[in-house]
Amino acid sequence: MTYPERALAEYVEQLNFHDLPPEVVEKAKYHLLDTLGCIILGAQTSPLNKMLSVIKRFGGAGSSTLIGKDYRADCLNAALFNGAAAHAYEFDDLHRLSVIHPGAVIVPAALALGESLNIEGRTVLLAIVAGYEVTIRIGMALGKSHYYFWHTTATAGVFGSAAASSKLLQLDSESILDAFGNAGTQASGLWEFKSDGAMSKLLHTGRASQSGMLSALLANEGFTGAKRILGGEKGLLKATSKDYDLEKINEDLGEKFRLLETSVKLYPSCGHTHPAIHAILKLREKAHFSILDVHEIIVKTYSAAVDVAGVENPVNPYQAKFSLKYCIATALKEGRVELQHFTEKALEDSILRKLMSKIKIIIDPELDKAYPNEWLTSITILLKNGSKLEELAAYPEGDPKDPFWKRQVINKFMNLTSGVLEESAGKEIVKKTLSFDSLSDVRDFMTLLRVSH
Repeated sequence: MTYPERALAEYVEQLNFHDLPPEVVEKAKYHLLDTLGCIILGAQTSPLNKMLSVIKRFGGAGSSTLIGKDYRADCLNAALFNGAAAHAYEFDDLHRLSVIHPGAVIVPAALALGESLNIEGRTVLLAIVAGYEVTIRIGMALGKSHYYFWHTTATAGVFGSAAASSKLLQLDSESILDAFGNAGTQASGLWEFKSDGAMSKLLHTGRASQSGMLSALLANEGFTGAKRILGGEKGLLKATSKDYDLEKINEDLGEKFRLLETSVKLYPSCGHTHPAIHAILKLREKAHFSILDVHEIIVKTYSAAVDVAGVENPVNPYQAKFSLKYCIATALKEGRVELQHFTEKALEDSILRKLMSKIKIIIDPELDKAYPNEWLTSITILLKNGSKLEELAAYPEGDPKDPFWKRQVINKFMNLTSGVLEESAGKEIVKKTLSFDSLSDVRDFMTLLRVSH
């Protein structure tokens, strides 16, 4: 019998760039660009400056770029920094079925190790694809119950970083299996940070990226890991989930690329708020009414949305990103949800707070049953004159079903980096990223991502 861990390791070893359909290569490049935009902007934040201070003081210089900064560290600390920066604004990509932000963990590891080893562009892209497939499949296998306590982006993401790094190191399947074993025993990331609006969530992606790479580097030296870290009697699935499904890991493996199902986020908030935001914006387009006419807003959604994004009274901008009520009220009042809406000043808006008090959130059993296959939210706005406005939303802009997603990725990148990079520099990064498979060495590309202040 071939256990899922071994089949996954063999898949990573055997995956070849020529096996990738053109649409997978193209999608990988756009998700690389999207993640770079998130990192460049996130690197400018206070939490990342604190992390940079630690890296400079205790880590020292190296050969891998801290993206968005004018500094290079060793590849492990570069993965830590860039992984944390990618997730700083809750703007990084999302695979809905597994409820995972794969790019924030996998791209930093692939770029940091690829730069350190002087790897060509197409091999880095191949490593990224391998990482997405591994992370997403393990995330799907972990089930709904895992997500209640554990941040799946981190717990499943560490395996994706290990897979991408193993591919760059050209490990055989036995060594990849060791890398998985050591990655899994480091899997972590708890949701308790939401109670304080703490910075800890950035450690989830940063450490998952770093730990997965460390696992592969150790495996390359013959450092062994558990062979059944996922499905073993004391493996990750049994330890952290009540409804795991081991078969999800290898379902359609080698035939279906889960990367193609991954969405790009166009609102800088928790992904569970996006269907509701989309529904509100659609209602604003269809019906002309004043927010002063609103009597009540009834929101029907699934339980995970409330568990994760149910902050009732956000007291800081980070908590606001996990507040359905805040995001819905912002979309209704402003007609958009953008970075400037998550500030201390925005939180003090009395009109916004009044709108929030009119929102009633209900967990709907039917919508709950559809999750995670569909992230459905229905909005009903009751107006003071007795009329009713209704909208059901499942697929926000940026979803793979959105025909304009590629254009939106480029626009998003340029907007995110506009305050950090010169426009010409941004355009050059876009151009080079969209031809990434033609790069003979990623080191020259990485110099474009260094920012002097």
